[in-house]
Amino acid sequence: MPESTVEVLVDQVAQKYNIAIYRFPIDENNFEAGFNTRLETFVSMLNRKKKNEVLPRY
Repeated sequence: MPESTVEVLVDQVAQKYNIAIYRFPIDENNFEAGFNTRLETFVSMLNRKKKNEVLPRY
């Protein structure tokens, strides 16, 4: 199944079941550092949401 089709299905399931998702963009130059930073940020956002903290909008 093409990636674009899967993205639509994943979005629909996430919305239906109120599941947070994050697509990790692949940057081959700084993959590990970028991946770790993005993952840490996503987990931090989930923790703040769980505690009902207000998330900043940029």
